[in-house]
Formats: sequence, C-alpha cells, structure tokens
Amino acid sequence: MRKRVLFLCILLAHVLCLARMSLGQNGEFRPTARALGLGGSLVVQARDPSAIFWNPALLAGLKDRAFLLSSNRAFEFNLLSLTQFVPLYGTFGVALSQVPDTLNSVDRGTFAWGRMLTRAVALGGQVNVEKKKDDWFATAGWGIFLGNPMVGTLKRSWHDYTDSSWLDRFNLGLTFQNIPLSKKLFDLSALLGGSYLIPSLGLLFNAGYDIRKGDNTVHAGVGFEVSRNLIIYGGIANFDADDVGVGLGYTYDNFIFNLAYSADLQRLLFTLSARISPDPADLAAPHFDRGMEYREAKQFKSADKEFRKYLSYQVGGENTQLARTWVSEMQTRLARTRAKVDSLFRVARKLLNPRAPKFLRAAYIYTQILELQPENQIARARLATLRPLVTRNIHKFIEDGLYEFEAKRYEKAKKLFSRTLLLDKSNQTAQYYLSQIDQIYRDLAEEHFYRGVGYYRQKDYASAKREFKRALHYDPKSSEALSYLDRTDAKLEEGRQRVAELLQAGEKLENKRRYVEATNKYLEALQLDRDNLEAKARIARLRPKIERFVESKYREAEHLLRQERFAEAEQVFSNVLSIEPNHLGARRGLARVRARKKQVVSSYLREAETASARRDWQQALDLYLKILRLDPTNKQAKQAKAEVDKQIQVLARFREARNKFDAQDYVGAIEAYDEILSIQPHNEQAKAERSVAQIKLDDSIEKLFSEGINLYTQDRYEDAIRVWDEVLKIKPDHSGALQYKRQAQERLKALRKLN
Repeated sequence: MRKRVLFLCILLAHVLCLARMSLGQNGEFRPTARALGLGGSLVVQARDPSAIFWNPALLAGLKDRAFLLSSNRAFEFNLLSLTQFVPLYGTFGVALSQVPDTLNSVDRGTFAWGRMLTRAVALGGQVNVEKKKDDWFATAGWGIFLGNPMVGTLKRSWHDYTDSSWLDRFNLGLTFQNIPLSKKLFDLSALLGGSYLIPSLGLLFNAGYDIRKGDNTVHAGVGFEVSRNLIIYGGIANFDADDVGVGLGYTYDNFIFNLAYSADLQRLLFTLSARISPDPADLAAPHFDRGMEYREAKQFKSADKEFRKYLSYQVGGENTQLARTWVSEMQTRLARTRAKVDSLFRVARKLLNPRAPKFLRAAYIYTQILELQPENQIARARLATLRPLVTRNIHKFIEDGLYEFEAKRYEKAKKLFSRTLLLDKSNQTAQYYLSQIDQIYRDLAEEHFYRGVGYYRQKDYASAKREFKRALHYDPKSSEALSYLDRTDAKLEEGRQRVAELLQAGEKLENKRRYVEATNKYLEALQLDRDNLEAKARIARLRPKIERFVESKYREAEHLLRQERFAEAEQVFSNVLSIEPNHLGARRGLARVRARKKQVVSSYLREAETASARRDWQQALDLYLKILRLDPTNKQAKQAKAEVDKQIQVLARFREARNKFDAQDYVGAIEAYDEILSIQPHNEQAKAERSVAQIKLDDSIEKLFSEGINLYTQDRYEDAIRVWDEVLKIKPDHSGALQYKRQAQERLKALRKLN
C-alpha cells in the first residue's frame, strides 16, 4: 500500500512539474531546502538525488533507487530528480528543473552519472538539454569528489562514523557546469566545496566557493545532528546578513523531509527525498547468493562478477569480508585461466600449420579452452569450422567414454562425452550416457550426504565435513548438504576453540609440573582433533617425564602391596594403568593385589564367623570392618556387620536397662527394653525383664497415689497435688490421680475465697 501511495505522489508531482515549474528569483539557482539552509552550496554535501545538479560525482554514494522533489511555493516545484544504482557501472540519474535567467526561465532536462573510481575518489558527469523560448541548447558538466559520498545518506547517521578514517570526515569537491555542446546559453562556471564532520559531536561544517563570470560567491554553513532522525542547520552566502538560511531535516522510514527559510527569498522552501527500492543490503544479498552458487558450480568468472556487484553496494559485514577474499582468490584463478587459455590458443595455431594440419588435436585443444572458458566465442567459432573435418574421429571419444564409464571412472567419462557434444551437439549416445552419469552423481551425492549425517550425529565432524563436500562435488546445488556443511563448519569452529582452550589449560598445568593432568588435556584435545600436531608434539615432549612418574608410582604400589595395604596399592596400580594402559607390571601387580586381597578377606570372614558363633561380637565387628576396608563392596561382610551391630546395640541397651532398674528408674528401664524390642521384637528375655520393670513401676505409682490420699485427708491439698503430679508424669491417664487432683484444686479455691 505504501508503494502505491508513493507512486501516485511521484506521478502527481511529475504532472505538476510539467504544468507549472517554479521560477526562483532572477539570479543564482540554488535548488533544495537543504542547500539554502547550509549556505547555498552542496558541492560536497548533496547526499540525495539533488547531486545531479550540484556535483554528479556524489551520485556514487547513492546505492539504491531514489527520487527528490524540491518546492519553493505551494504546489510549485523547481527540481524533480530520480536516481538508480547499477552495480559495477555506477549511479545514473535524470532530472527536470527550471533555471532562472535574466528575464525568462529555462527548462532543463538532465542526465547524469557518478561512480567511485577508488575507495575515496568519485567522478561524475552530466548532460543537459535546455529550452529557452523556442531555442534549444545542450550543455555538459563534470565533477570530482574526494571522500566518502555515503556518509549522511539515508539511514547513515553522522554518529556512525565516530571511529572512521579521516576520508569519511573530510570532503573536497569540484564541479564544472554549463560547458557548451552547442551554441552558448550560460557562462561556464566552476563550483568548489569542502566540508568537515565531527561525528562524536554530530557537527558538520560546510563551505563553498562559486566562480561565475563577474559574480563569484562564498558560502558557509553548519549542521548539527540532534538525533538519528533530526538535523538542524544554518548558513550564509557572501557573509551577507540578508542572505542567510536556517532549516531542519527529518528522517522517517525511507523519507527525508527538509524545510528551510531563506531570508533572501523571504519564504519557506521544502524538499522531499525518498528511497523507492529495498535497502542496499537487501539489494546486494541476491548478488552474494548468486556468487555462492556460481562458486560452488565452479563458474568462477560469473561468481567474480556477482561478488564484485555485491561489493559495489558497500554494505559491510561478515559477507563483505568473505566476498573480498573470494574476489581476490578468483581474480588470481581467472588470471591463471587466461594465461592457460592463451597458451592453448598458441598450441592450436601450431597444430593448424597448413603444411601438416592436425585437425583432431586442434579441435581437442579448443574443447579444452571451452571447458575453461565456456563463454569464449573465438574458440567456439574455430571449433565449428573444424567440426566437419573431425567427424570421423568422434567415435573415438565415444569408445573411450564407454570404456571409462564401464570402469566407473565417471569424471573421465563425463569429460569425453562432453567433448563429443562440443563437436556434435546432437550425438544421442553422448547425451544418454551424460544423463546416466548425472543420475549416478545424484545417487552418489545422496549416499555421501546420508553418510555425512551419520558422522555428524556421532559428532565426528571432520569425517562429516569430508562426506558433505563429496556430496556437493556430485551435486553442487544440494541445499541440504550446503546447510549441513555450514552447521558442521560451525561445530568444527567450536571444536577448534575448545582445542585451543585445552592446549592453554594443558600448558598451565605443565608449568605447574602437573604433567599427567597436562597430558590428559592434550589427549582430550586429540579426541576433538585427531590431526592436531601441537597436541601430539606436547604429548611426545611430556612422555619421558610421564614415564618417570609412572615408574615411581609403580614402585610405590609394590611397596604398599608388600605392607598388605591392598586398597591403597590397588588405587595406585589403577592410577598407573590410567596413565599407561599397557604397563605390564601394573597389570600383574593389580592382579596380585586382588588375589591376595581375596585370600585375606576369606580368612577374616572365617575368623569373624567364629567370633560371632561364640558371641564375641566386638571381635567379629573389628574383623568385618577390616574386610570392608579391603573390599568396600563385599555384600557378605556388609550383611554380617549389620547383624553384629544389632547384637552389640542390644547388649548395650540390656546393660542400660538393668542399671536403671537397679537404680529404681523403672521408666528409663522400660524405655531401654522398648528399644531392644524395636531391634529384636521376639527377644523373650527383654520381654520378661520389661514385665518385671512394669510391675515395679505400677507399684511405685500406687504407692505415690496412696501418699497423696493421706495428704488429702489431712487437708494438705498443695502437697497432695504435687504428689499426684508425679503420678501423672509417669502415667498421664491415671483416673484416680486426675479425679482427686481436681477435687483438691476445687477445695483450695474455696479456701482462698473464704480467706
């Protein structure tokens, strides 16, 4: 919808321009509000389609399609321009304007072009067709610019160039106008300009000097970028207070609105410029993608052209770096190809010597040239003239191609059949076998692709990459293989970063003399990159030190074995084998440790069972603990120890219960017997002794209760309550104690009221 509205606006403006182009005041023609606001000169600062008038070299900075309307009265326009960027060729523009003369206006149509010659030099030219009354004139102009003409164009804020080079900040420009191509209308003029940008402050200084016959003028202006969307500016011409201008520029989406007030004209001026194409980055992207496709298809000349088109948009980013690298690579490759082609042409000329012409070999040479440069028309034309002379030899290519096909050497077969078609386009045998080879290639591409996916899932990314590249060799346009190859490259890059981290960590451990840990880091790096020479070299360097360390640990393990410190010996032998898995002495030592440990454990088990049988629980526990120190996973020892623990715990509780019984602490004794029964619910001795303690406890409770009754009958209620509290502490549900305590409390309460 936005594009439709924009198109209608342009069409309406065009009609209005044709109907009523506005004439400024007689004298100097300074189109656009921004020009008047910056002092009347944009020789280096016309960063929109008005560059067609000011300095056509500045068109080089416009990398899209854009238009501009400039108005100095309501519904009246003095400039309408349109520009279009063409990759590799520059930016072209057309404009309609009405230039003031002394008495009459001059209608002007302009065609202009601008292009970057180097990184910081742009050149441009213009041709004007002018009409004054019924007379027609033709003039030309050209301009040169030093700097970066893209600074300040749509969506390129001044602040973006804070860390840029001086060429982005300092600009110089020169343009010559009104060079007559027919009879003279205007005097020749030269416009010089310069500007300096301070990006960190968002401040621009602009100056110009116009040389016209009898009327040279000086212009100066300053601009301030308030935000990315808003710029304010002011300027003066000839340092005349009556010729000043102020204005502002506002950017919204793809539109730039400029509004200025001119004291000289005493009116507001308005200019609208807009991008009517996608963003340059979006315009450039298809060229990069096509370049990638051509590169994969080994069509290097086409790839080089597409990448250079992409670079001409100057969009920046990672793809730009890749494109520059590949252009350099392909330029080198194309230069080699041109040299080889020139050499082949010389060979072909020698083969076609009139005294002893060798037509077949010459034709073969031309087919080689066409394989290197399919677009080479000279080779194609000469091959066409030789074709009738070598028809009888085509069957030789077919025979050789069939032989190579049967031998499954498809690359050679394809070349032979392709050469046959260069000599005989309608050869059905060659066409058939080429189609068969294409099908075989598709099958091989699929086979290598799925094999690569398998390696990818196994995290063997190096093998996966090799298979994906093979798949792309047979089918360069396989999007799945390209996608997986990109993902594999990303994984390999992660692996390279991880390898670098492991090498760094290993080096730090090595500096701390922790050679085994360092070696482990290097081995881990080799698991990620089996061909890493640095990791291999470091492992080789540490091997003598590791061997000395291993032998030291081996001797330590043998010493521990002789002392029958089996657990420690087994651990050290295992450590030795973790470092040197093929260490024969450590393997045998580990076997001896386990055999000897098994003997000792069996002996301790027998002794522990004997001690348990005679109920010497402490000795049995000590033996089981020894066994578990030697063999922590021994189930028999674990179970037996648990039973012994119970027996020792029961004996301890019996002693505790009996001591408390003797001390008449029947409650504590009962609690101890309950603990025994929780461990051994069927212990009859504990049950019997608990019954006796319960009887004793019941007797003591009744004795205390009776003592409370006696105190109650003697009206000693407080003493009686204390005794019954002791009863309830032992037996909280004693009904007699509860009842009599309540009665005693009531009597105490009644007595207190009487008192």
